[in-house]
Amino acid sequence: DEDVDLEEEAYQMCIKWQALGKSTLLLAGTNAQVRDINQRFILERRAQGRSESDPAKLCRLRDGLDVGTGDQIVCRTNSRSVRDQIGRPIGASDTSNGVTVTADAILFDVNLADGVECRIPNDWLKEACEAGYAATVHRSQGMTVDRCAAVFPSDENMACNLQYVAGSRGKEENHFLFGCKSEEDRHID
Repeated sequence: DEDVDLEEEAYQMCIKWQALGKSTLLLAGTNAQVRDINQRFILERRAQGRSESDPAKLCRLRDGLDVGTGDQIVCRTNSRSVRDQIGRPIGASDTSNGVTVTADAILFDVNLADGVECRIPNDWLKEACEAGYAATVHRSQGMTVDRCAAVFPSDENMACNLQYVAGSRGKEENHFLFGCKSEEDRHID
């Protein structure tokens, strides 16, 4: 299936970028795809020794995925009670590239530009945070990474404003991978 090939190509691009030390985001069509892609990233990074694999040192997030030191997460809700070291509240779409898991909390680099850390209690993580390697275009609003790859399936008619959102997540690079119907299907359409 061509759409699966596009997703694989985008995934491999992100893996290569991560090996270069870049923060990445892969944009996919559905929440189910996003969860599967996030799980795949987590397992691949563990296999490479780039994130924690000891089950006793992992923390479960609201998407049901277990992350550890070295993994990337994203907050999905705002908090007035969880604040960074200089007093700023943590917000929806705040992304951390390389969290550090402790027994009772995760150390979260809230603002990648200034490196300020935030201690997020595990209880709040379970309610408000998800793995942050992949997202839907809608969910990616407000997120910023070094490099982003967006997959648009052949059966999806993505509105221009959402394409703009997808194309403005990466600071350095943004890549679009479009599925294309077969020549016969295009002729029929």
